[in-house]
Amino acid sequence: MKKYIALFDVIILLTIGYIMSINVPFPKDTASGVFSIFDALYSEEHYGDTLYIAIMPNQYEEEDLPKFVFLMRNYCLKNGHRLLVKNFDELVDEGFIVNGGFEDGIIFGLESYTASENRVYAHAYIYKGNLSSFGREFTATYADHDWTLTSPNRYWIS
Repeated sequence: MKKYIALFDVIILLTIGYIMSINVPFPKDTASGVFSIFDALYSEEHYGDTLYIAIMPNQYEEEDLPKFVFLMRNYCLKNGHRLLVKNFDELVDEGFIVNGGFEDGIIFGLESYTASENRVYAHAYIYKGNLSSFGREFTATYADHDWTLTSPNRYWIS
């Protein structure tokens, strides 16, 4: 009986792994455009030790936030992170940010973003600490069932 339970566990884990590896085309909505910006900015630096990825809900339009949180939770689940949906002051009050530094995580933030029918323009940043943050401008354009990013390569670094 134990062999069958172990076999069943292996089958379940393989099935979950397969489902998590499927790449679903991004739908044409603002949250998916913002997520493509996150994905590009996050992959520019090495954050292998990152346990937490935080997003601040006050930076998103009310209609975009639930979908973006869903996409980010899925990303975090696939990549071994934990998503925090908290404002900066909450992160400080709860001990995630100490002396201006987020030791076990990063914040993906938006200084601003605007969206039209098939385009998202954003000033996005990654915050690790007072002296270890960077960001830049992005334009995400939806065409041919995918988001394409362009950037003027103007970075800011602190």
